[in-house]
Amino acid sequence: MVGEDKNQGFVAVAKQSPSESYQVTRSWGQKSGSFLDKSAIVFDWDDTLFASSAMSSYGLYSSEEIDLTSEMQGLLIELEEHVISVLEKAVRFGKVCIITNADNGWVALCGERFFPRALSFIERKEIPVISARHLYESKYPTTPNKWKEAAFAEHLAPWCHREEDLNVLVLGDGLSERLAAHAFARNRTQARVKTVKFIEHPTIKELVQQLFLLETSFDYIWEHDGTFDIDLNFQ
Repeated sequence: MVGEDKNQGFVAVAKQSPSESYQVTRSWGQKSGSFLDKSAIVFDWDDTLFASSAMSSYGLYSSEEIDLTSEMQGLLIELEEHVISVLEKAVRFGKVCIITNADNGWVALCGERFFPRALSFIERKEIPVISARHLYESKYPTTPNKWKEAAFAEHLAPWCHREEDLNVLVLGDGLSERLAAHAFARNRTQARVKTVKFIEHPTIKELVQQLFLLETSFDYIWEHDGTFDIDLNFQ
């Protein structure tokens, strides 16, 4: 199935799960399954909620004060607004957390320097921010994918019991989130796992467009009674 938002220049490609055959249909307002009562929504941080790749050329990794142009400041404000909007929607639908392979404290550092309102929202809503690297790098020093897999297993399990219907949404720019999500659901036969893969190394404008597309389709993705993987591709 292919869904397009031509105005934004993105094509969302939904890949069929190997375990099922399905047709995605719009179901606005039709909350037909108990799985919707047990929803976990997991975001990556870098190049998903924050444009880390784009900001690296502006001294993101420097401890010195960064002199941003007015255009760049405007883009960051716009991006921050979309991030808050997406998170506002997510917290209404289920348990939300941010799981990143970045160092502990990285999300707070980005927020303090560039995203103060988004960071304030995350703290006010008590959205957990989990550094999978910090927790699991010593156990899996050469396999970063295992960091997120372990983080998903440990931090989602208290929300989602094995025998229950589950609704798991995972959003990130890497494959590690997708692999971790499906590993978490492997022995949970009642789980609906939906992953959305953002493009890698987006510009700020491209990340804004992806978040806008997510905002407008979030209800549909959340309510769909099935499992699928979606790749966002820029055209």
